[in-house]
Amino acid sequence: MPDYEVVPAEEAGQATRRRRAKPRLPSLTIERYGGRLIYFWFGMRFGALMKLFARGRFSFTLNCIPDTLLLFLWVPWNSVLYWISEAKYKRRAEALTLASPPIFVIGHWRTGTTFLHDLFSVDPNLAYPTTYECFFPHHFLLTEGHLDRVMKVLLPKKRPQDDVPVGFDRPQEEEFAMMMLVSADSPGLLILPTHRVIGGIEPPNREKSASSLSGYFEMRPLSPNLDDLGLLFEAGNGDHLFGAYMRDAAWLLRLRDLSGAETLEEAGHTPAWRRLDVSILHALLPEILPRSEGWKITYVVDPLEAKALVDSGKHQAAFFLRPTPVRSVLTIAEERECMPEKSTYFYPKLLSGLVMRKLSWQGDEPAPSRSDG
Repeated sequence: MPDYEVVPAEEAGQATRRRRAKPRLPSLTIERYGGRLIYFWFGMRFGALMKLFARGRFSFTLNCIPDTLLLFLWVPWNSVLYWISEAKYKRRAEALTLASPPIFVIGHWRTGTTFLHDLFSVDPNLAYPTTYECFFPHHFLLTEGHLDRVMKVLLPKKRPQDDVPVGFDRPQEEEFAMMMLVSADSPGLLILPTHRVIGGIEPPNREKSASSLSGYFEMRPLSPNLDDLGLLFEAGNGDHLFGAYMRDAAWLLRLRDLSGAETLEEAGHTPAWRRLDVSILHALLPEILPRSEGWKITYVVDPLEAKALVDSGKHQAAFFLRPTPVRSVLTIAEERECMPEKSTYFYPKLLSGLVMRKLSWQGDEPAPSRSDG
């Protein structure tokens, strides 16, 4: 067992192995379970660090003050080294062409993706991002081979959870670099929406439902085949816009005002939560499409799949939402509040049911065997 791993006590209160004395940690580190690790924020540029602190209202606990001071001493150098690196390598990097497409290793945690990544790195025909390049993406072209030799003392020799070797020259997952290269406020960062398909409206009356919609929204007809649904996503962020589809008819909906969503005021949520398009839509749906015994909502990511469900007759209406702004998610998180259900969509998603087995059964149904999926 590595020296830096602390072994939790057993139920009897005795450690499974005697805890060894920890070596004195160098600076620029934080202490956490699993041993010493370089503080992730040390790869940021100064502007990004200040935005992050400002978002947290510069709130620090006393035990974080040493690390915070070290951040302010080191991070400005990332900005300086970035400017030098850009001046020296930017044009050459932009002119570089890839001879073949990259290889992506995608999988669940703890399924061997790191092992496969390491196997690929052994192939001399393939290149890979190193740990140093991912932790210091702004200037690795300038400093790799020099600064990493000095800072290697800040890393453990192995990962505490599985004893995989760790080092600045080892293959690393590039999302670490992306987290420091792309700010959460970047306009290119997108959270995909989840659309609502309504079923169980008896009887389906398009004219009556359209009349109800006009009481809350300004309605602009769209093509029934949804060719121009892109207008919903191209519109500005100032208004609350939605798309709606009922069999052979579609509209772009612009909310007249929030007076029709007065139930949101009684929900006890923050103003940022109540201003979300998904919150407004869920508050208005019972008014637009009165619930019946079979009333149900199906959540769909693909607009064409939502249209197909309505055309099949299994559902009577589909409502399309724009992506939830990242800024809204951050604001609600800062208010210590949870997002409404199905308000975001991230891909790829973990799959369920791959190794599920029935644990109980009833009646004459045969007991599950090991061959059951």
